[in-house]
Formats: sequence, C-alpha cells, structure tokens
Amino acid sequence: MSADPARPYRGGRSCNAFADKAFALANTAEISTVVLIAQWTGYFSAPALRVQRSDGSELRGAAAAPAALEGLADIIRALRAAGKRVVLVLNIPVAPELAPRSILERRWSGSVVVRGDGMSRDTWSAIRDRLSGGLASAAREAGATLIDPADFLCDSLRCPALERNGVPRYHDGYHLRASFVRDHVGYLDSVILGAPR
Repeated sequence: MSADPARPYRGGRSCNAFADKAFALANTAEISTVVLIAQWTGYFSAPALRVQRSDGSELRGAAAAPAALEGLADIIRALRAAGKRVVLVLNIPVAPELAPRSILERRWSGSVVVRGDGMSRDTWSAIRDRLSGGLASAAREAGATLIDPADFLCDSLRCPALERNGVPRYHDGYHLRASFVRDHVGYLDSVILGAPR
C-alpha cells in the first residue's frame, strides 16, 4: 500500500517493493497491531527528503515535508480503518556526542576526560522538532498511539551516553547497542509482548 497523493521516497525500487510488501502484510487479517518505527529525523530532514506524487512529479527538501507527513497520516488512517491498532515510535535521541568515541577525550598532557553526560533533553527536543517537526501531532491526529523513547532513555534534563556503571548505551551516535536494548529497553514490551512498560 502506498500513500496517495504523495509517496515518500525510500531509496529505490527495492526499498519501495519492501515497503509495499510490508503494508500488504499489515493489512492481512492475522495482523492486529502495526508498529511504525524509523529514524524519522533522517527521513524527514529537509536536504534528503523526496516525495513522488501520483502524477509523477517530485517534491524535494522542505517543500516535501508536508506531503510526506500527510502520506504517512494517510497510511495510518487506512490501517485504522481496516481495524488495526497503529503504534508509532518516535526517534531515539541521536547525536554525535552520544557515540562511544565522543565519550573519551585525550588531552595533550596525556590525561583522559570522560564525557558521558550525553546531551541535554532540551537540545534533543530542539533537534527532533527541527528535523521531524509535526510528526507526532500528524500521527496522533490520524489515530496512532505514540511511544517516545526519550521518555525512557532520558531524564528531565539529560539524555546520557553511559549507563550508571560506565558502559556505553550507544553503538554509534545513531544506534543503541544491542546488549543495551536487550537488557534495558522495555518501551516496546507492552506492544509486542503485552507486558507492562
């Protein structure tokens, strides 16, 4: 299923085919809940965004953002009309300063400074709003339930790069470590397993 009148560009024919198969599967009777999760700040960032409209024309950059959001909202509405529960998971906090290689700073003196405090919650919120602003409200208005990983990965002030024991949370600045996800990330449990968050 694609979103009409606008279809977000997904990187080529093979990606489009994968997405079409995924949405076709989501529309089968066996599926009751559909979880939409992505690196939304990457998809909706203005320089990379491309939307192909049903008439074959293409929108690029900031001009494409409203059409991309509306296309996603159309998909959510169609799934809801088919009786599906739709859960949209917002971006995890991402930034170069969350990467393990940004945590240690070696000084000319030879001393090492550990910077595991990551980034401020306000900084992350500003980045997310700049790169994918409108996503949460568009998804919610279309009928999706939202999960914000920042509510689990950040406190009121900071999104830390390290666990309390000093182990990095992130593989790089844009992906959580698999072991951290396995041991500490539970915000999808209620959706996938029916367990409380």
